[in-house]
Amino acid sequence: MNQFLVKMMFGSHVYGTSLPTSDRDFKGVFLPDAQALIMQRAAKHLKNSTKKNDSVRNTAEDIDDEMFSYQTYMELIRQGQTVALDMLFTPERFYCSDVEVSPLWREIVDNRSQLIHKGTNAFVGYTKAQASKYGNKGDRLAALNLFMNAMKDWDGHKELGEYADEIATLLQTVNPKEAEVILIPTPNGLKETRDVPHLSLANKKVGYTCSVEYARQVWQLALDKYGHRAKLAEANEGIDWKATMHAVRIAAEAKELLLTGHITFPRPEANLLLAIRQGQLPYKQVEELIDQGLLDIKEAELNSKLAQKPNYEFMENLVSKAHWMVIQKALYV
Repeated sequence: MNQFLVKMMFGSHVYGTSLPTSDRDFKGVFLPDAQALIMQRAAKHLKNSTKKNDSVRNTAEDIDDEMFSYQTYMELIRQGQTVALDMLFTPERFYCSDVEVSPLWREIVDNRSQLIHKGTNAFVGYTKAQASKYGNKGDRLAALNLFMNAMKDWDGHKELGEYADEIATLLQTVNPKEAEVILIPTPNGLKETRDVPHLSLANKKVGYTCSVEYARQVWQLALDKYGHRAKLAEANEGIDWKATMHAVRIAAEAKELLLTGHITFPRPEANLLLAIRQGQLPYKQVEELIDQGLLDIKEAELNSKLAQKPNYEFMENLVSKAHWMVIQKALYV
């Protein structure tokens, strides 16, 4: 049987952002049994949910359990995944009494300094995704509008590359992060590949060998999408406020971890997070908080005294020691 090392409340009830409608989430860590370890078929995680219909949102009565294997949890820590870091710093008062806390879990918590590091890709990735999801990103829309206006006068039947000089001129006036020409290896009819210039605009790439009309269609779809989201954001409509709240929270957590080596729960900014979750702030203000959060993370990385990487040897020793303990115990039963 699997040995459960710890089980804890997770999510809004820990962050201090729960509402009467909030469901209850639990996370935990387990050790697979000896047979599963020896046969290399140990589960990486176990999930259990009371929700029967995936198309319906969780309610306050619903419960979601997710348990990670010891080795999987260590891998999540190595990657700097937010779920694993949140678990690592969850106060003991949020631990569940139906699972006795194992010395193996306490050893992890007692040695947090060996596990945390400067890697913030997971933090930054989620925060950036939310920052660009709804907001009217001026540079991107400006680049799209500039090229779309110019292409109105271009012959739709010609290849995009026939306007290479015009494209080069336009590129000098926009943010290079939003528009650039890149070379992409492209196969030809002779099963050979050659580097073909592509115009990358709003993360949509169109080859110079494509027609101008095709390019217009691709970037018109992008323009429509960003324009629609911008209008919704301006009117505070269609926003996933819960996800946006998490972006602000995660940025704040990353900054605290980088500067102090700790993450505080419940969150000190819980009142602000609740206001965001309930849609009480204009999206533009929330977007500015997210953008500032990204800047804070970048600055905190420069000033952080954390190690560049976790102590891999220490982590491997923890996992191997735990697995050997399970196998040896099974041998003498």
